[in-house]
Amino acid sequence: MAARRRIALPLGVVAGSYAVTVLLGRSLPEPRISLIEVPLLFAVFLVAAACEEAGWTAYATDPLSTRWSLPVTGVILGVTWAVWHLIPYAQAGHGPLWIAGQCLHTVALRVVIVSLYLRSASVLTAVVCHAASNVGWSLFPDHGSHYDPVVTGGIATGVALLVVMVRRCGRRGRRIGRVRVPGGPCPGA
Repeated sequence: MAARRRIALPLGVVAGSYAVTVLLGRSLPEPRISLIEVPLLFAVFLVAAACEEAGWTAYATDPLSTRWSLPVTGVILGVTWAVWHLIPYAQAGHGPLWIAGQCLHTVALRVVIVSLYLRSASVLTAVVCHAASNVGWSLFPDHGSHYDPVVTGGIATGVALLVVMVRRCGRRGRRIGRVRVPGGPCPGA
């Protein structure tokens, strides 16, 4: 189940972005996804994600998460991660709105990655989620041709908020002696 979440969450964000883009009436080409391309892209992005996650997750997440909550840790790392990418985004010729949307997506994705990592205690979880996100946008819908980070960033933010709420609700409950027993619905708990 956890392995599917690592891949499903970021790919679901991109699929949701595609659906919203279609609902907004934007013209999109038919998706062109070669079956040989997906594993090759995943392999390349897996190596790149492993290098990045050695810093963001393996080095930085645990010390921050002992001091701060999951959302704060995710936002601190996500903002740092986004700032780290500002110059490459600008050098690639992206405008301010594209960069803002991509930074929003970056922060939201980091919150999701921190949540998955803290739940699993596995850096591999972060690596796979990061790589899956990169595969998703790079195929959107024709090799990243119509990827809109403003839409994707909004959806990713909603997913990150949902992940934080679900995690927070899962830790709530009532105590009977020293044992925590899951309580009723989270919002009223």
